[in-house]
Amino acid sequence: MRKAVWPMLALLVILLSTAAHAGTFYEHEEEGYWWFVESNPAYELVIPSTASGYIERDFFGQKSVELYFGPTGRQFVIASVVSPSVTTEKIKAMAVAMYGHLFTNIKVEADRTITTSAGTQAYFYAITGSTPAARQGMLRLVVFRSGSKFAWLVLSCYANEYDSNATVRNQWLTAVNSFVWTSN
Repeated sequence: MRKAVWPMLALLVILLSTAAHAGTFYEHEEEGYWWFVESNPAYELVIPSTASGYIERDFFGQKSVELYFGPTGRQFVIASVVSPSVTTEKIKAMAVAMYGHLFTNIKVEADRTITTSAGTQAYFYAITGSTPAARQGMLRLVVFRSGSKFAWLVLSCYANEYDSNATVRNQWLTAVNSFVWTSN
């Protein structure tokens, strides 16, 4: 009887772990990137494949993938939800709350609607501020909306990492500008 339990338990673990995935990663033609495809809500974008860690979550219907670039490096988040009660302002408040407690002397760098090079309209918000590490921090947020479907990208890093590192800036701009809603 014990022998039969282990294969069933292994199958259960495999099935449960695949059900919790936030999206699917596909090889991209450009080295250093992956296609990230989500099915509900349906969208795709290009993300960096060079992170040191990836955490996928599906929590209360909000799906997310967090990309970490080293123990003190930047964090890149892709998240989405389908809900009539979600608003762009609520997403902005959530993103600022994640790191706002670490910022003083906050300066709003951007607070506007943008159109990506893929022709997708989005809300763009960016702030900088002093951090306890005595360095200038940066938070960038882009929110895409289609009816009650929301997807958003968050980049948190030291401001000089974005300003002086073409790779970081290009990875962010590639993700933002490659985002498109797709059909299910």
